[in-house]
Order: sequence, then C-alpha cells, then structure tokens
Amino acid sequence: MVAAFDSEAVGDAPRTGVEGGAASPAPWTGVERGVGRSALRARGLTIARHGDSGSLLRDVDLDLAPGECVLLEGATGSGKSSLLRVLAGIDESLLRGGGFESASPPALVLQHVETQLLCPTVGEEIALALRMREVPSDRIAARVRDALADVRLEGMEAREVDRLSAGERQRVVLAAWLALEPRVLLLDEPFAALDGDSRRALVRVLAERKRAGLALLIAEHATGDLAPLVDRRLVIEAGRVRPAPTRVESDASPGVARREALARETAGRGAIGSPAASIAPPASLAGILPGSRLLVTGPNGVGKTRLLRRLARSRVEGARVALVLQEPRRSLFARTVREEIAFSLAREGVPEASRGARIDALLERFELVAQATRSPRRLSAGQQHRLAIAAALAARPDFLLLDEPFAGLDPAARSSLRRVLEAELTESGAALVIASHDLEPLVDDCTHVAHLSGHDREAGAERRASSARALEYRAIDSPLHRAAALPKLVLAFGVAGLALALGGHGPLLGLLAVVLAGYALARLGSGALWRDVRWLVLQVALLVGLTVALRGTTAFADALQSGLQLVLVFLPMALFVRTTGTQSMLEGVRRWGPARVALAAGVALRFVPVFVRELGELVEMQRLRGARLAPAELWRPGAFLDWLGCIAVPMTVRAIELAGEAADAATLRGLDAPRSAP
Repeated sequence: MVAAFDSEAVGDAPRTGVEGGAASPAPWTGVERGVGRSALRARGLTIARHGDSGSLLRDVDLDLAPGECVLLEGATGSGKSSLLRVLAGIDESLLRGGGFESASPPALVLQHVETQLLCPTVGEEIALALRMREVPSDRIAARVRDALADVRLEGMEAREVDRLSAGERQRVVLAAWLALEPRVLLLDEPFAALDGDSRRALVRVLAERKRAGLALLIAEHATGDLAPLVDRRLVIEAGRVRPAPTRVESDASPGVARREALARETAGRGAIGSPAASIAPPASLAGILPGSRLLVTGPNGVGKTRLLRRLARSRVEGARVALVLQEPRRSLFARTVREEIAFSLAREGVPEASRGARIDALLERFELVAQATRSPRRLSAGQQHRLAIAAALAARPDFLLLDEPFAGLDPAARSSLRRVLEAELTESGAALVIASHDLEPLVDDCTHVAHLSGHDREAGAERRASSARALEYRAIDSPLHRAAALPKLVLAFGVAGLALALGGHGPLLGLLAVVLAGYALARLGSGALWRDVRWLVLQVALLVGLTVALRGTTAFADALQSGLQLVLVFLPMALFVRTTGTQSMLEGVRRWGPARVALAAGVALRFVPVFVRELGELVEMQRLRGARLAPAELWRPGAFLDWLGCIAVPMTVRAIELAGEAADAATLRGLDAPRSAP
C-alpha cells in the first residue's frame, strides 16, 4: 500500500497500515503530547524477515510527535531498518500484526543510498519529484538551491551523481527529501558514510527543521553528534523496543582528539611503520612495510576509494593483495559460506585436504560456524560483511585493503572486527590499509595516517558552471544533450538496425565514424568513450579469437564484421544514455505514454552506468581473490566457469536488486502516483 506525498497538502493523505496490510477506515487523530499531536503512531507491530517463520520484532508501540526526535538503537541486524521500511510503506509485507498511521507519508533515507538516486545529476535528482508534482519552475529552482545549501553542497546542481562519494550521495538523497518539506523523516544510519564536519552540519540542518515541526526517527550507532538533537531514546533488545535513558553520550575522547589532530597533521613525513606517523598518501604498495597499519582519511568525496583501488592495481612482485570495497555483499557468489571462504584457497592451489583447518579457523574467528552451510545471500548484512572480509583473508594476503569496513556496524561488532583483523594480521605479518573518515575504531591500532584534502579540479569547475543553467542541471551542455529524447532514441535504434543490415567492413567503419562523431559533438571526452567500449573490445576480441580457433583464419573477416556490428548495436545506446537525463526521458515519453512508463525508462537509463561501474569493481575484487578473469585467460574452460560463478551470478542478482531498490525509491517519493501541487 503506497500513498503519494504532497508537500503542499500534507494533511489530506494519511498513511495507514494495519494487520494483514489493509488500510484502516479512518485516520487516527493522534494523541496529545507536550509538543503537540502525534505525527506517527504505531501499536502492537509484529515484524518478520522475508522467508522467516519467527518474528524479528514483537509488540512495537511508538508515538512520534511533531518537532520531536527519537533515537532508535540496537545491535546490527536487530531490526532497525526493517521497522523503518515498514513505517515508510515500502516493506509492509513484513508486517505480521498490529497497525500504524501517520498524518502524511513519512520520508525515508536508507543507509545504502546508491539506488535511491534516480537521475544522472544532483539538481535533476532534487527537482524530479517537484516536477512530477508540477511545482512552478521558479519555486523548483529556489527549493533546489535551499536544499543543497542545507546539506553543504551549494552549487553542485550540475554534478553527476555517479561522481559523488558515498557521503555526498547520502546528502543528495536527504536534500531531495528536504526539498519536499516532509512532516515525518526516518533516517537509517545517516552518519555511516559522513565525515565529522558533515555529521555536525547534518545535525544543524535537522535541528532547524525540527524546530519548524519536523518529526524525526533516527536509527544510528554513532550517536555522539546527535546529543543536542535527541529528545528520547529507544533500544531494540531481544525483539522488543524498549525506552532507554534520554542522555546520549558524546563520542569525544582524548584518543579521538589525538587521532583527529594526527590526521590533520600533513606537514610531518614520518617513516612508514613508525608510531603514529603522518605520511603523504602512498603512490604504490611497494613503500608499505609488512605489519604496517595505514589509515587513509579525509572528508567525503576527496578520493579515498580511488586511492585504494589505485594501490590495489600497483601490485608488488610476488605479493598477494586482497581488496574489499564498500558494500562487500556484492562480491559473494558461492553456494555456501564455507565454499565462499574456500574459493581463494582453491585458486592458490592449496590441496583440498589442507583447506579444512584454515576454513574452520576463519569460521570460528568470524563467528560464522552456525552459518557454514547456509547461502551467503541468506545471511544478515552484518554476517555478509564479516564473510566478505573472511573470504579476502583466507589465502593470507600480504596486503589487505579495506574501504570503510566499520560503516554501519554497532560498537560491539566494530570491536569484534578490530580484534579479528588484529589477530589475523599479526599471525600473517600482512600490512593493512583502511580508507575511512571514521577514526575511532583505529585509535589504538593504526601506525600511521595519510590525510587527503580538497576536491578535484573538475568538481570545482562543475560547481562554477552549474549556476548558468540552474533548471537544466546538465553536467555537460552540448547540442546532443539539448536534443529531445525521443528523436535521439529513434536515431540510436536506426543506427543499430542499419549496422545489422549492412554488409562489408567499409560501410560499418563509416557508420562507426558517425557514432564517434556523436561522442565528439556531445563533448564527452575520450574517458567516457573508453569506459563505454572497453568491455566491447574484450567481447569482440573473444568473438574473433573463438571464431578463428574453431573455423580457421579464413573466418577472420566474418568474425570482425560481427564484432563491428556488436559495437554498433551497443555504442549508439550508450551515447543516448550519456546525453539523456531522466527528466528529458519523462518529457519525451509522457507525450505518448503513461508517466510510470516514462519514469521506468528514465530510471533504467540512469542505472546502466551504475551497473557497468559495479561490474568493473567486482571484476577487480574477484581477480585479486584468484578468479581467472584476465583477458588472456578467458578462452580457457575453467576461466569461463569463474566468469559465470564470480561475475555473472552476482551481477544477475545485483540487477534484480537494483530494479527492486529503484522501485522502492520511486515509491517512497510518490513518483509512481504523482499529484499536482495546488
């Protein structure tokens, strides 16, 4: 059951949810509280996970008043996210009993924000729901500017969302909601991807909105910065939601202060491995000594993840490297937890009889013994997190690179992971490199810190350029970007059809020249072209190689023609995706089809580059685990099985997840049933 959200007429569309998923005949009027009438009320909620017969949460009662902030705490996997999703109306199938209602549909910012971004640029993302409600353009522009100022992203309307850090994406999603001026805001781990300055800025924004009557329900582990905001605390324990002391302890401590001061100290250039040395960011792994603990820190968007991936590619002769990027669950593919851990051992040539002791030790150390025979996809988020790191450690790498490994973990889980990592790395003598803005988990562990600062020049250029085209919000302004979506789509299909109908290398090469001229006209640059064609080049090489191997050199010309046709089918569509935003798609398709169809088409285009980027990240991680994915190896039968198991299966699952999560995001903002603003 989904209700549209109209920020201009909030009180006329109450959300209800009762046992069995049916709506109550009349909205609750709320109960009187010291700060006013209830904005959100729940009674006797019983919630279960998908596929589980038992309940995750039982008999949950909740009252949230206007202008009140309630902090929801609990261990990782205790049910905080499930409760928020039920209250927001995107997972009411989890509801097994009880009922809830709010005066207006609650806004929800989920912890994993990647798939909540439905448009290619920041400004278009924030303006989308407003445009669907036919808010006047001048008011849209003002709301977009105000919302970005609230989250400290001023002037970034034309910034591409795929070029933002995780923390910046989270702030963009929040800004999109603030532009809609909700009455109830649910936040799931809002601090997980934010640096200290961004956390404090977010608290200031929420405090201002709270004073204006916004009701807040926040699920969070890192609670210290929330102290001035919180009115009440609730804790999930053993499936029950219980009141807790209101006081929120500050996260500040002498150790944290010392480490933050160290992170800011960029003038020192201590030797790697010396106690608490401040160093320049390393150019490669070659300069990092065994046993070192390097923390790469800096504000959101500064390039910590890019540095980590560059280090992984630098390699050291004869050294084993393991890389675990954010959301490590994406790398899991095996049938069971035990097989997931065993994979890299098998690829390292460890005899099967010798693997058992190592696997058992990791299962014990990472508290996964009871889950050894379960599918990794059936684990909780915290268990998947631990499993991905255990699998990376299985073959005892010389360098372990972790990207935000403590994000989203409760204090107990963080402490446990620290102990496990220290024990593993002490035994192996491996070096650890962690990219994180979160200093506290490593206060007593890191031996040196590399601090990154400042956004790249391109970001600054995009910020300056955006002010000239406030309502277009294009990262690049070119004739092809300004062209209508429908003619471009017809032209892309026409080029693809012509490529399939043509014969001979000459005409196909001429058609390819036309498409490449389109890239030049769109001012996309060689980098965008290479990202679009690199996988095609590999596929064409495989096609030509296999054809020649099976049919002989006389088939080379035919194989090359088929390869060119493959390129000309895909590349025009890639060019269309890069030059057509979600809003342009909406405007083009709504002339002859329903808004839902237009929205689905636009969102699908938005996630094509996301899917391609995640594919590249997955290939990178799996190759470091020993998967045979190098271009020179793919012709071997064993390598094909690795590609099928390590890449094809996880990415198929990921495609399904992307579709579901994008649908949730559209539902949350009322985009599946838009209404006009008065």
